[in-house]
Amino acid sequence: MGKFAVIFMFFISLLNAKEYLSYSVGYLIESSKLEHPLIDHNPSVENYAYQFNSVYLTQNYVILSELKYYPHQNFAKGFQQDGYRFESTLENISAYAQAGLKKYVVPYTYFIPTLGLRYAINDSTYKISAQNYKKSSHKEEFDMPLDINFGYSLTPTSDILFGFNIDEDLTDLKTHDYQEYMLKYYVSFKNNITLNCFYNKISKYNPDNAKQTTDQYAFTLGLRF
Repeated sequence: MGKFAVIFMFFISLLNAKEYLSYSVGYLIESSKLEHPLIDHNPSVENYAYQFNSVYLTQNYVILSELKYYPHQNFAKGFQQDGYRFESTLENISAYAQAGLKKYVVPYTYFIPTLGLRYAINDSTYKISAQNYKKSSHKEEFDMPLDINFGYSLTPTSDILFGFNIDEDLTDLKTHDYQEYMLKYYVSFKNNITLNCFYNKISKYNPDNAKQTTDQYAFTLGLRF
């Protein structure tokens, strides 16, 4: 229960922070591919998700948060070497918030490490059609991602960030089975409309030498406050 209390208090502090720049909602499109030694043919699969995010930009720090919902995510499709067809799907909802202090290197260009909290609920189904085999699982995840970002202030209310993940879980700094690179662009217009664009590339590995590579493109539109 302790970790859930931390998440709750963290999000409450974000919602009550003054001068939030924008709230926006939009759509996420992703392309993912699974590579495994036992799989002969495994094409890329396309998925979509709904995304809500908030952005708070100041001269000295950044607070970002997002909520994503995958109604039906195709994790993988393909054929094993023996001809059996398999399919893996995932229903996922996740909440993520991160915050960090800006350290300016040169005017308008800054370095910003961010510490985050992520909570996710996954309901997955794995089946092999030829064997009439089906397995379902429910999993909850709690992570504390540590990211390094480099930003450039286009205007007082518009920034572009490039970042990469240092470690997905701070409890194990020696883990190297997760890599993430991200590019985020925030722009606000004079009529208080804000447009946020995101690109994430994620690679995951497991002990069975399976590799999942995902490219995510998200676009959200909202209001600046």
